[in-house]
Amino acid sequence: MSQLEEAFAYLKEPEDKNRVLQNFHLTIVEAAARRHGLDPHDLQELLIMALSSKFSLAVKLKMVKCLIPSSVVLGSTPAIIISWMCTLSSTNNVQAWLLRWLVMVFDLIEEKETLHLLYGMIFNYVRYEKLSSYACHLLYLLTRREDVKLFRVQLLLSIHTKLGLKDSPAPHFMGLLSLFKAYCPTLMSLSLPTRSRKYFRSEDKNWIASLKLVQNKNKTTATHTDFPTAGLYSSPPAQKQAVGRKRTRTGAIPDLASSELTSTNRYQMDDGTSADNAPTSCLLIRTLPDLLNNIHNLEFPAQMASVLSSDILISFLSCAMDPVSQNRIDFWLSNTLEEEFLYCEEEDTEDTLQHKAEFLNRIVHTQEMLKEGFSSVSYFLTSWLSVWDGETLRPQTLKLLTRLNLQDSSELYECFLKPLTLTFISSCVYFKCAIIESLHRLLINLLMAKQTQAETEVNAVGLTEQPTLANGEFNTRHAIHQLVNFISELATAALQQEMSNCLLMHCILDFYQTVAKVYNIGNLPVVLVAPQSVVYPAFLSADHSTLDRLCHLLCSYRKVITELKTVKSLTRQDFIWKKESIKAYNEYVMCIISCLWKSCAFSGDSTFGRFVNKRHFEGEPSYIGEPGHNCGYSLIYHPALLGMALRFIAQNEMLVDPSALIQRLHKIKGVAWENYVDFLCTLYMKGLKNLIQYSVKREGHIWPSGAQ
Repeated sequence: MSQLEEAFAYLKEPEDKNRVLQNFHLTIVEAAARRHGLDPHDLQELLIMALSSKFSLAVKLKMVKCLIPSSVVLGSTPAIIISWMCTLSSTNNVQAWLLRWLVMVFDLIEEKETLHLLYGMIFNYVRYEKLSSYACHLLYLLTRREDVKLFRVQLLLSIHTKLGLKDSPAPHFMGLLSLFKAYCPTLMSLSLPTRSRKYFRSEDKNWIASLKLVQNKNKTTATHTDFPTAGLYSSPPAQKQAVGRKRTRTGAIPDLASSELTSTNRYQMDDGTSADNAPTSCLLIRTLPDLLNNIHNLEFPAQMASVLSSDILISFLSCAMDPVSQNRIDFWLSNTLEEEFLYCEEEDTEDTLQHKAEFLNRIVHTQEMLKEGFSSVSYFLTSWLSVWDGETLRPQTLKLLTRLNLQDSSELYECFLKPLTLTFISSCVYFKCAIIESLHRLLINLLMAKQTQAETEVNAVGLTEQPTLANGEFNTRHAIHQLVNFISELATAALQQEMSNCLLMHCILDFYQTVAKVYNIGNLPVVLVAPQSVVYPAFLSADHSTLDRLCHLLCSYRKVITELKTVKSLTRQDFIWKKESIKAYNEYVMCIISCLWKSCAFSGDSTFGRFVNKRHFEGEPSYIGEPGHNCGYSLIYHPALLGMALRFIAQNEMLVDPSALIQRLHKIKGVAWENYVDFLCTLYMKGLKNLIQYSVKREGHIWPSGAQ
């Protein structure tokens, strides 16, 4: 007989006065439970002993804390707990710990249907202040549509009134009420906050950590089968799972399970419905045709989060997403993300980091398929970004940023953008580019959401009515402006730090190319022009592709501004933004054309002359064949175009000597100037040529004096 068996044998018939032996055997049980857990039958036996009247309250609580399952929990175990809680011998302290334990091991319970049959008895405990939070948490996990009854809603609302919480309900009541309202919105008129939040506190972090440690230790002996990434089974799984079958990986997605796998007889018995019209188990869907044939009577799995592993079920979710399904997924994601990433005290190993990366990649993949983000993921990012070191799980974190689900535009800066600032400034240029690219994708997603929202409003009010400005629309517009202004600040600081790095500049210009299209993509009647701290460094760059992209960007601004002139229904704020954008655009074009076309880089207040001290150029000589200071940024002598000008001379005059080529640059004038502009176009400088065509009024063949 092993020590554990001896301990169980003693605790069944303990000696009344021998506290030493009692504590000794209890210590053996506790050590065994924390080392490798208790098998389902031993766990149930220890529970029965803890519920007996042979031990003191302190010993009972210690036994309850030893209830750490090695694999699963028998379906009869919760029934034993609830039946004992209905007796007079139960105390509030033990009842509270047992409810907390049921919540903790909920995913490990084999037959949840047995526990669901006790829903009404569990609901009775919401009346007790000490038990209400744990009872609401357990009910949240168990609730189905048929459980939402009017008398239960009335009871919860009456408890609010008695506790003085009518205007600000407690989080656990709010969580259960939000689920009730999602199932049956007509039964209650209480307005609940729409912003995602954590309804239930996690008070058992050490207990949960011990449970996960035991599960991970037993993974080598557990008959665990990984859920396939496509979510397809070659054949339906067995009705009863093996005892050791349980996820053991960090952040693992639950196995697919459905109460309808063998429920044909139940439907015939309960309501007389034929098997043909009964809901179809998701486990039977193997191909896309199967999904299309059963899409009207397909039932979601028992654990809603298991759909994350199946592309076919995600496709079904995108068609049949309702508030209840969304709440169930958000609830599981919120708890899993916080426990695995925020409250996990264990050091990350290579394996755990890999598992976490796979888990986050699956969330990213799901959000991309749904074309929207989960509110629980956005809520998680508000805490994760404040402790993120910028290195751990970098690709996954940046991808999650692109699908923020914002309930209020005011939270964008404080919760998401501000925590990124310190990480951005202290990072390398490649990480800066990655952050800007992620925020760029976020802008595109916000614009697409804005466009979808506008189309929905038009369909709702009809084509003959003028849609009003809804709060959601205002929030989206405000969030877009916040995001653009924030990236402008980041771009300014990054270009100064990295000395106008070419790769960084291209990422920034790519972002502003999208910003220039907010009117076309998001139907926003504004054009947000890039700041001087971006435009002028791009113009002064020695990279010809950067200069061409800047010219192409200015052409895009011109096109949008021309379209905006026909828009008459502008708000006061839109009119101010439009006026400022036109003023900035005209300033940029005048400066750039004066430099490139007129060779007046530092003369006049509309050029770079307003940025420098003109006394530095007084009395400076100008040599034949060498450009003066004003010609330094012309079409010929611009650092990004000088090599092309030399190549043009070499092709036209068949010269090879570099010194001779430089001496012949001043010959590019008249017809040669026009040929040179066409030559630049053949070298992929089409944006530059378009800007000149749009901005320079050419009469006959009168060329600028600086080019002659």
